[in-house]
Amino acid sequence: MRAGPKLRAYLRRLRKKPVPPPSRTPLPDNPYHRCFTANRSFEELARGRKNPTPRD
Repeated sequence: MRAGPKLRAYLRRLRKKPVPPPSRTPLPDNPYHRCFTANRSFEELARGRKNPTPRD
């Protein structure tokens, strides 16, 4: 047995409204993003150092 339109409207008014999700603060900039792009990697950064450490 199904509820009629009047009963459905009544039940709809009784139903609790969904709680909106809490607002999130934007994420901070990722400091590692530039190191992991397609044209930049840690290896390239290590090879292109201007002041390499002396090896013993």
